[in-house]
Amino acid sequence: MHDITTVKATLVERYKKTLRTIWMSELTAKHKSTATNMLSMPIVSHTFASIRWNVDEINQLDRDTRKTLTMCKNLHPKASAQRLYLPRHEGGRGLINIEWLHNRVVIGAVYQIRRSSDPLMCMVREAEKDGTQGSFLLKAAVRACQALKMPSDAAPASRKKDNILEKPKQDLKTY
Repeated sequence: MHDITTVKATLVERYKKTLRTIWMSELTAKHKSTATNMLSMPIVSHTFASIRWNVDEINQLDRDTRKTLTMCKNLHPKASAQRLYLPRHEGGRGLINIEWLHNRVVIGAVYQIRRSSDPLMCMVREAEKDGTQGSFLLKAAVRACQALKMPSDAAPASRKKDNILEKPKQDLKTY
């Protein structure tokens, strides 16, 4: 089994390499942004629900992204970082913010665990509820809800501790 730090280091290096390859290419800026969102972001986003990422590590990925864009002469060193993440039709670059993506993936994973009736997901739900070693999704989802300023009734942390990960009484309609 691989050590988590080794896996993270490998993912970060692969992300940086893909990012560098995209932004050094001869594509137009619009296509570079699209390629980054489609090819680089999934490298790390697929692990957000299975590996614990600190806020500092996520912010470092964001800094590395801006650094790569600056080194490839696609971003001025004094340019606004917020404009990178605005949609293109609003005057931005249209990149996906890594911190926002992390929050979205973690909250989605917690709701998926809550709503699933699969026996394996029930085991995960119980482990998260008990707070056994390696359980981090619930805490990450609470932080994500706070960061996104979600209303208290939508946040998984707003319910009592015993009911946080219990299956909701009303299931989604199946089509």
